Amino acid sequence: MIFDSPGDAFLALATGLIVGFLVAIPVGPMGVLSLQRSLNGRPGLGFLTGVGVAFADAVYAAVAAFGITLVSDFLILQQRWLSLAGGAILLAFGIATFRSCPKAAARSANHADPWWVLFSSAGMTFTNPATILTFVVLFTTFHFGAELSVAAATALVGGVFAGSCGWWMLLTHGATRFRTCFSESALRKVNRAAGVLIIGFGLWALARAVERAG
Repeated sequence: MIFDSPGDAFLALATGLIVGFLVAIPVGPMGVLSLQRSLNGRPGLGFLTGVGVAFADAVYAAVAAFGITLVSDFLILQQRWLSLAGGAILLAFGIATFRSCPKAAARSANHADPWWVLFSSAGMTFTNPATILTFVVLFTTFHFGAELSVAAATALVGGVFAGSCGWWMLLTHGATRFRTCFSESALRKVNRAAGVLIIGFGLWALARAVERAG
């Protein structure tokens, strides 16, 4: 099905907003990291983490929407190595998060490079190329065929990015509002719990890579 009219592009944009929001909701390692940063640092730091995830989601959505099968096939074939790299990075982040104290985290947040936060979260999200399959399935569910016009495909990808950013804005805003309810001791426990969860995600990614090797 080819979408050429402005109305079809608007439909593609609306669909992208829904899909982007839905894909962002499941809590993964980046969700945990975003919450931890929101509770320990500047309000915008956790949101930037989410924007990095949204950027990676939009890139994978573009691969699915524009039908770039060569890229998607390559990434899916390399899932083992990407899982190894992602797992190792998550382990490092998890250990650092577990060991961080709230005051130190707040100080580091004040000096954090926003670009590093943005691209590091995008990079870790890129280590899960199976996300492409998620977008393919969702786009098919919403009855978008493979023959999208450039305008419709662009609107779809833009919608995915905006929808994902919308979720991260809600998540980090909620965390920021409740931040004053946490004492330093409670924040330390949050850091440790977040660290354990991120380490768990890292071990799971490594286990998947080992399983694929077998």
